[in-house]
Amino acid sequence: MRSSPLCLSDHRSCRTTISLWLLFTITGCGGSDSSSATVSRTTIGDTLIVATVPSADPGPSLYSCELDLTIGRLDGPEEYVLMGLTSVSADADGNIYISDQVEGEVRIYDRQGQHIRTFGRRGGGPGEFNSNYWGWFRVRAVEGGRLTVEDLPTLKVFDRQGIYISSFDLMLMQSQDDRLNSSTHGIDWFPEREAVIVQWSWNMPDRVRGESLILLDESLAVQLEVPARYYSQGFYQGDQMGFSLPHSPNFASTTSGNRLLIWGVSSEYRIDMYNLDTDRWKRVLLDIPVEPVTASDIQTFKDEFLGRDWMEGQEGLWEPLLNRARYPTVKPFFTDLIGDDQGQIWVQRYSSITGPDGEEWFRYDLFNDEAEWLGVVELPVTFDYIRDGYGYRLDSEEYPVLERYRLISNADSGVSGG
Repeated sequence: MRSSPLCLSDHRSCRTTISLWLLFTITGCGGSDSSSATVSRTTIGDTLIVATVPSADPGPSLYSCELDLTIGRLDGPEEYVLMGLTSVSADADGNIYISDQVEGEVRIYDRQGQHIRTFGRRGGGPGEFNSNYWGWFRVRAVEGGRLTVEDLPTLKVFDRQGIYISSFDLMLMQSQDDRLNSSTHGIDWFPEREAVIVQWSWNMPDRVRGESLILLDESLAVQLEVPARYYSQGFYQGDQMGFSLPHSPNFASTTSGNRLLIWGVSSEYRIDMYNLDTDRWKRVLLDIPVEPVTASDIQTFKDEFLGRDWMEGQEGLWEPLLNRARYPTVKPFFTDLIGDDQGQIWVQRYSSITGPDGEEWFRYDLFNDEAEWLGVVELPVTFDYIRDGYGYRLDSEEYPVLERYRLISNADSGVSGG
């Protein structure tokens, strides 16, 4: 097993080898606006830590976006009627891959949105899918002309035409785990190493949850296990009923085009990354204000919870439970991590903002593969996947569709666009 980095919370065993402070400026659109951030780089053990304190004004958005393509119809040819979208991916040629969990299949479209083929069906055979666990049926285009489809409890590998190649039985690894209530799911596959990246989760006493990323070879032998992260589970359990607590932290993980593993727990703005090519560890720390959970936030949650259609006549059972629960006191820092094909990391902030049109917008922090903060991206939509200068979004508000947006770089931001 490749060694893990030094436990960075134990400073008694840490040796600082480099520490410096610098000030840098990111120039905004048109060159008239600028923002500065104080940055500290510290090496502890074999991990480079980059801590950034952005100014109160982060400067203009590094990117804007415009809708470029929509796939999905309410009715019409069945290859364009989508039912239960759970993931999207794309390859270097612009071909688009969508997993439809309701149908138990993967659909392939060209960059103009024309249907090429569909593969897979429900079943237990090599090229078939169970798609039993909602949200855990996901497709990803990886290097070497391969596709992976996560179909718990397996991760299946196909070529770009949908021909089955091999699979990883994640249930086998789970059966070897001695941690309580463990679960696994695959997040990526690296053809050069014939290895799969697995997110491993387990429950601890007092509703603490542990999460880790593990690199496994074809025999499911562990090549690498990153240090686990722990956090309080966002769930309140009464005698017979329970519910998810609002504003609770979560574990997020992703990979990027230059073989970075990226992970973090949103209760703190600390994101770790590991480069599989260079065996280098890095950590992002971003110092932004903590946002408290207010009494109004909690009351809004209670009102919305009790106002659900299925709640009619049961308010008397649920209201005491809602009043007894211990709610988080601060909001998470982020909701999701996306690694793009350029090695950039998009971190979606937890709280939305008001856009120039008066509507709800969303803010991303953008980092490069050196853990350096590049600035913010403020957009009217969120993305599920980013590649080659395009953001892809799954939307089911009216009926299931895939939307592709072209990312437009602000010319003077110093950040190249797609």
